[in-house]
Amino acid sequence: MLDFSILFPSLLNGLTTGAVYALVALGLTLIYGVLHIINFAHGASLMLALYGVYLLNTRLGWDPYLALPVMVAGMFVLGYALQRGIINRAGHGNRPAGLPPSPTRHGVVPARSRVPSDSPPPRPAPAPQPAHEHPRDLTEEEKDNLPF
Repeated sequence: MLDFSILFPSLLNGLTTGAVYALVALGLTLIYGVLHIINFAHGASLMLALYGVYLLNTRLGWDPYLALPVMVAGMFVLGYALQRGIINRAGHGNRPAGLPPSPTRHGVVPARSRVPSDSPPPRPAPAPQPAHEHPRDLTEEEKDNLPF
């Protein structure tokens, strides 16, 4: 039988989780659409902000709803620093000499920095070779020498 005391919290949990996923996807789509950079720092930033709210709640006793604006402001400053320090310098695939090809330590991977523009075109993969020949393809003498 369906228990409505579980249904409503489960439905609310699913909707809030889906909303967080939608916001993360929207952020990825927006940053790639504008700068043509795949930025995976959204997930790491979200985790950092939520962990910060948790620490403010457990260590300092702050209410999570009161800690949220503090973390939003702090993450804004961090996001601005990442934007100015890394993402702007790697925008539209332009990478200055001082910027590493893929600063994955920070979760930011420029879309076109993996393959230099002067690299040769990709080669097709070789056809797979059989691991071993089937005994029907062996000569009679080779068949006699098989251990089985």
